[in-house]
Amino acid sequence: MPRSQVEPTPQPTVLQQFIESAKAARETVKAISDSPHMAPVHALIRQGADEVAQLRPAFPDSNVRNQGEPGQMFEPTPQLITEQMTGRQVNLEMDR
Repeated sequence: MPRSQVEPTPQPTVLQQFIESAKAARETVKAISDSPHMAPVHALIRQGADEVAQLRPAFPDSNVRNQGEPGQMFEPTPQLITEQMTGRQVNLEMDR
């Protein structure tokens, strides 16, 4: 086939490249967010949301105390609480 009859492969437009890179970034963030090592970060976010919800009495002498979020650093996870209450070993890989 002569060169003049070969159709060039279409190059993706800038918008298509942007959309594809955004999809790839979203998938990467989702994969990182779903990893088990991100649980303390998720607990930190939940605790921050709880603390923001407690801003109603925003006075220095307020007696509102912050509650720890399970799973955050230095706070027991629900699995550890279950182990302490029941004495049964909880396997995080099997008990999802």
